[in-house]
Amino acid sequence: MDKRNTRHRGTSNIKQQTSKARSGLDSTLEPFGAAYSFLRLAMWERAQHLTDRVLDVIATLPQDRVGAALANQILRSSSSIAANIAEGHARFTLATYRNHLSIARGSTAETVTWIDLLGRRSLITQDTKRELLSLCAELMKMITAKMNAIEHRASNRPMLADERVPYGVDGEDSLEGFDV
Repeated sequence: MDKRNTRHRGTSNIKQQTSKARSGLDSTLEPFGAAYSFLRLAMWERAQHLTDRVLDVIATLPQDRVGAALANQILRSSSSIAANIAEGHARFTLATYRNHLSIARGSTAETVTWIDLLGRRSLITQDTKRELLSLCAELMKMITAKMNAIEHRASNRPMLADERVPYGVDGEDSLEGFDV
């Protein structure tokens, strides 16, 4: 056997192990192989982490109509974030990817709304509320940055350091007042 193939195969195994450790999935399950996959996106991983935390919160909610309704809504909105990041990443055009990121951004805002309501009804602790809102703020920044990068890439012009970025720059998307 050729030494190059052996060395390449060894490198591939290391990459697969790193991918498995990072995403929590066996690399053979990656739909696009190891080279190109949404499973390698940090914002997708953060969105999955948020949904995982939401599932932990849902397990503690009361087993009544209000608890079930809130659990359903926050699970739908939080899981939609990672799903839209993945779906958009798998599309063929930057415009479609950006559109799915926009939907994920909206789902992040919706999730903030449900977290706030859970906090108002004292169904989660202030520490949990802060943690979840912090994850949402981080995701909002990541998604917004990627949307801006796609927008600038599509326009084929470099972004200037002092250029005004249209998403979340002047505090319009801050989570001020939410005890982040």
